[in-house]
Amino acid sequence: MELCISCMNEMPEGGFDICPICGFSRSEYVPEKSLVPVGKLLDGRYYTGRTVYTDVFGASCIAYDKIMKRTVLVRQLIIDKDSLFYDIVTQDRKEYLSCQQERFMRVYQALASVDSPYTEKIYSVKPWGNRAYAVKKYQMPITLKSFISSSGSQSYDNSVRLMYPVIALIKRIHEKGIYHGMINALSCVSYGEGFVLREFPGVRIAYKDDAGSSNDMSINKMQDIKSFLTVLLMLITGSEEPVMPLEASAMPGYQDIPGDIRDFITDVICGRTEKDMASASYVMKLLYGFGDAEVSGVRSSEYRMSSSLEEIIRDKNINVTDYGASFDKV
Repeated sequence: MELCISCMNEMPEGGFDICPICGFSRSEYVPEKSLVPVGKLLDGRYYTGRTVYTDVFGASCIAYDKIMKRTVLVRQLIIDKDSLFYDIVTQDRKEYLSCQQERFMRVYQALASVDSPYTEKIYSVKPWGNRAYAVKKYQMPITLKSFISSSGSQSYDNSVRLMYPVIALIKRIHEKGIYHGMINALSCVSYGEGFVLREFPGVRIAYKDDAGSSNDMSINKMQDIKSFLTVLLMLITGSEEPVMPLEASAMPGYQDIPGDIRDFITDVICGRTEKDMASASYVMKLLYGFGDAEVSGVRSSEYRMSSSLEEIIRDKNINVTDYGASFDKV
């Protein structure tokens, strides 16, 4: 049985080049050498297809699980092209590869434990030779950059509504000592309603026995918040590339942002805010009306949430408390 490397549907017999289901032409697909090999059986179980997403930390490809008989997304750790194609490594690289493999395993095991409807479902994570891979539920998303390109700028209210799942997930992973590390218009994707975070390319986990981990995590969490607000600003102004607040001030929608929120976004992006204020809880408090921070001296219990947020809460089974939001298991 031959499968289309793009949609993983069975190809008809007779050596067809173009898939009759999705129209993909295998002969025209030329993958980069540094990515996951196409048409190979990974770990004796996953038939790999085309690469759908790549960054400096790894690559994700569509694949077919022979045992469960379903299409999945395989995220593979790629340190460099040698670590991908060769199982024999020199002794001076062995320890480095082992550390990277352990980090990858820890991160995806931790992510698999995050109870949130806004993160990708992780089926398994496993070491493989000098490398490691995670198997996730496959869905075809629309990137935020593509959304902006086709839909243009969004109102402030709609932008905040669409980005709620992203900040909710950031809050969850930060509570577990994880940061994302590469929040941008390509890692924010939509599967239908609102945006979620795809991949965790730069993720790290802070452990109590790691020297300086507490300070490092504070810095990295702030970077996640800065990146989130940058993407939010892109959505409001309709810019397909990151913009600084001064540049954004002349763009559509910018002046519709409430003044105190506009000032906060400017301070965070320009690095003029305290790290305690640049937290997911504080952002949720400021944008949505709940969290464990205060805005202008108003306690969470006295802060009225918007009607659009109330609608989100009803739809997503979110329990709102003075300390943030939690999610009922689906």
